[in-house]
Parts: sequence; structure tokens; C-alpha cells
Amino acid sequence: MDSDTNAARHADLARQALLPDEELVDATHASVDHILKAAADHGVTLTGPLRRRSGRQTRTPGAFALDDFIIDWDNQQVTCPNGKISRNWRERPGSRSTLPIVQVTFRLPDCASCPDRSRCTRSAVNARDLTFRPRPQFEALHRLRAEQATTA
Repeated sequence: MDSDTNAARHADLARQALLPDEELVDATHASVDHILKAAADHGVTLTGPLRRRSGRQTRTPGAFALDDFIIDWDNQQVTCPNGKISRNWRERPGSRSTLPIVQVTFRLPDCASCPDRSRCTRSAVNARDLTFRPRPQFEALHRLRAEQATTA
């Protein structure tokens, strides 16, 4: 992937004392991880379009997407739109890479009897689960997406 070249490119530019304060990149070079890493490692503001959310709930009108849930980072729990609290919280490496993710699941009895079940999950037998990034990446992603939604 092209974005994997960001760190090496910045290291090369740093050795030559040519690091820019800001670097404009296309979508192949922009991810929340690369943006945070460029800032932390080299003080470079990496600016580029982030991928849009693509989950079913985001694409389906009226469905409950991640933004409809309340994340309590300090207590490591999530509250659903109907007030039910998640049963577990697990941080681990993601399945497609080593990038960390948080996995949260809800209690089956809470989901099975929920009047909004069809807005939350297509599963007939499982409770709703959520997967999202740890707090630093999650909050940065929300901030960056909000910035990208402005005309500036």
C-alpha cells in the first residue's frame, strides 16, 4: 500500500533537513494512523482525505451506526441507543493488520427483546457487537472527519 511509504519518506526528508511542516497527500497516503505517526515522529501535519465509513449501518437509513452509541472510555463500556450497556470490552490487534482495535459486545437477552433489533443487527441469533479503534485514533478520526466536512 502506498501509505506504507510515509514513514520512510519522512525519515529520508528528515536526514536531509527537508521535512515540510505540512504535506498534502491523496487518499492512498492518508489514514488516521499515518496522520498521527507523522505528527508524533516528525512534526509533519499530514493532510489528505480519509476513507468514508462503509459499514451496513452507516449505509442503511435509520440503522444504528457507531455514532449512535455512547462510548465511556474510562469505564470501558458502551451504551446503546436504547440504554443497554455492553457486557465486555476487549482491545487487541486487528485481524487484517497489527493496528489495534476495540471489540465490544452486548448481552443477548438485551438484544433479543429489543424493539429496535432490526435497526441494530441483521443477526437472528447474536447480540450486537461493535468494533472501533482505541481512543486516540477514534477521537482523532472524528476530529479529522469533522474538519474535512468544512468548506475550509
